[in-house]
Amino acid sequence: MNCFSNIAIKGHFEFKVVRSSSTRYSLTCNDDRCRWCVRAFRIKDSTLFKIVKLEKKHDCSVNTRKADQRHATSKLISGYIIDNLRDPRFEVTPAFVMAELQKLHGLDIGYHKAWRTIQHASALIRGSPEENYELLCSYLYMMTSKNPRTYTNIKIDDNNRFLYMFYAYGSSIAGWNHCRPVIAIDATFLKSKYRGVLMISVSKDANNQIFPLAFGIAESENNNSYEWYFSQLRNAIGSRENLIFLSDRHQAIANGIVKVYPESHHGICIYHLEQNLKRRKVKSEVIKLFQSAARVYKRKEFDIYMSDIANVDKKTYDYLMEEPPERWARSCSPQRRYDMLTTNIVESMNSVLLEARELPILRMMDFIQVKLQHWFYERRNKAEGTFYDVSCWVEEELKNRIDLAFTLNVFPVDSWRSRVEEEGITFLVDLNKRTCDCFKFQLDELPCIHAIAAIEKRNIKKSDFCSHWYLKESWLKTYERQIHPVGHTDSWIVPESVKSQIVKPPDFKVPPGRRQKKRHIPATEPSKITFKCGRCRRIGHNRTACIYSPALHPFSRKHREE
Repeated sequence: MNCFSNIAIKGHFEFKVVRSSSTRYSLTCNDDRCRWCVRAFRIKDSTLFKIVKLEKKHDCSVNTRKADQRHATSKLISGYIIDNLRDPRFEVTPAFVMAELQKLHGLDIGYHKAWRTIQHASALIRGSPEENYELLCSYLYMMTSKNPRTYTNIKIDDNNRFLYMFYAYGSSIAGWNHCRPVIAIDATFLKSKYRGVLMISVSKDANNQIFPLAFGIAESENNNSYEWYFSQLRNAIGSRENLIFLSDRHQAIANGIVKVYPESHHGICIYHLEQNLKRRKVKSEVIKLFQSAARVYKRKEFDIYMSDIANVDKKTYDYLMEEPPERWARSCSPQRRYDMLTTNIVESMNSVLLEARELPILRMMDFIQVKLQHWFYERRNKAEGTFYDVSCWVEEELKNRIDLAFTLNVFPVDSWRSRVEEEGITFLVDLNKRTCDCFKFQLDELPCIHAIAAIEKRNIKKSDFCSHWYLKESWLKTYERQIHPVGHTDSWIVPESVKSQIVKPPDFKVPPGRRQKKRHIPATEPSKITFKCGRCRRIGHNRTACIYSPALHPFSRKHREE
């Protein structure tokens, strides 16, 4: 049938089915005066049909030829754009499909048919969302088979409908033992048919780059989903000494950490706290004081900045103290936060997966696998190629501190301790305990400028006083294992017990209308939209607020003033 539809589209005519049975098939042109027809009979003992009559010539009037073909169904013409959809250089939108089909095939289709065409073509390439959920158990089985020590789990309801999923690659689990004990947690909304949220856990490697740890999918951010996610995270990676979690102020995350990781500390992102201050219309002077209070290393300096905030704005001071400073101030944190005061690393991971969040669940997981495989390979090669004792990032950090460190006066006290003077202020450095009165040495576990000056006085290697988290050896061990793809479904070898586990899509009613693809931008964030007036063509206002144009808008500011 499709072949005749393609002929009709090419010839810009329409046909009708005169007879369609198990043994006969007959087509004629819509114009009764036209001689075009096709007749076919089924071959005996076969499912094939043989054409016994074919009249190719068309006698129908030009008035019956149409650009809007009823045979050009969305399912049929999806084959016309499938190559464009595979090409990452093309952004296939309904407008693009409408223009492309009109240009190449002379078809005039509507917006909704173009949209359905894209959905059909996407299903042909990536599979439908329903098919993706059906293969989910087999996919996770193949993931664990190809990647040893990978941890996966899936939770379904009594009707076999999807609830939650969690997975962490074995390479990430092994590499995590050589990263600093800080985990940033966040969730971002998915834009596929059944929506949901993608939960992400990341850390930082020796080179201060994002280290992806674990992923999860749930219907929303709530107490049950986060409690289940953290329980699976604990099963996968366990717990560690001095472990700290970083997140925004979402209460469900805090509840999940308290229940599953009661021994760990939970810190919050100072950027999100700063945004809350901006929503409360706090003065910029107070916000700068808050930023300084959150970032300083010494508790005395923290108290001074908080005292200044109390003198300027007592309400803001009371609001900040409602959240214990141990959760947001570096100097008050019971565990080291290193340079991670915000959750930027996990927000950056969300941006990396921006395109993948529109894909069906398995294709999104494929995208993540490809990205992680590339990162592990590139970073392993970079670590192997460096000749430093520490990572490249640490080497640059130490180089940036050397210029100032070499200008300081150092007075040795004993074989390990030194007195270092900076602008009239004296700092005591203990290289044996790796401490300094500025507190940067012990909190970042990297030599501060005073420590570098003391180390240089004794002609010792500076890299020996960096934490083992920053060494080249740790960097190599973080990425020593590879991440392997699951392969095509035709090559999967899955036990019947796993194949029989059919997962149904979540019990989610797909709402009408266009799916949301961009997050709602809070009023506190600067807008990237530039307004241009349609009357005076100046930037910064629209035609309603225009005061420069001679033509008055009935609701313009100029009209109101008159």
